[in-house]
Amino acid sequence: MSASPIESAGRPTVSEREARQVAEAAREQEWRKPSFAKELFLGRFRLDLIHPHPTPPP
Repeated sequence: MSASPIESAGRPTVSEREARQVAEAAREQEWRKPSFAKELFLGRFRLDLIHPHPTPPP
């Protein structure tokens, strides 16, 4: 079998375990606000999460 295009380009390969460790380390540990979509799915209409529309910082 031939090497994949990524491996043949000289880039380092990453194992699945290493990729999972990086993803878990980047995951948000504490949620500041609940998700509007999740709350809606659970049958709770939380208008306060989307109205008034939050303004981004300058």
